[in-house]
Amino acid sequence: MILAGILDSRTADDVLRAAFPEAQRREMPLRVLLAGAAAAPEQTGVRETVERWSGKYPGVACAVTAHPGLDAAITLAAGARRCVLVMTAEPAGARDAAVLRAVRRRLPCPLTTVAAGAARPGTAGPPAVPEALSGPDSREGNDGRRPRWNRTSRARWRS
Repeated sequence: MILAGILDSRTADDVLRAAFPEAQRREMPLRVLLAGAAAAPEQTGVRETVERWSGKYPGVACAVTAHPGLDAAITLAAGARRCVLVMTAEPAGARDAAVLRAVRRRLPCPLTTVAAGAARPGTAGPPAVPEALSGPDSREGNDGRRPRWNRTSRARWRS
């Protein structure tokens, strides 16, 4: 399944705008996980947003789970154990960025962050990954060159 992690109610629309088409394309169920501030009981607008997007994609099985009062990083990491993809919004502040860094270290599957306004008409390209989370690619060194791998020790070395 695909996991749409919503940490803030203001980003729910952006995450769902990217998650529902991806779930439909992969023919997989979608699990919407409300964590952090979005999981608070008074955040009824998030559930209405999920229902609206679910109505637009009737072929996508959707389940909503909320865990108020629990640490958002632990909630997202635990919820992603059986997922093939986790989608969440680009962090709005330092707290969300810290949560996503902690989640990224613990995930068994890829994490995609969706930029605000991504996948809206008139925009093109894949969802953006914020600079604070991206870092150098695992296949590249800090200088942008591809590393060479020593097959015996599996240690990185440069030519």
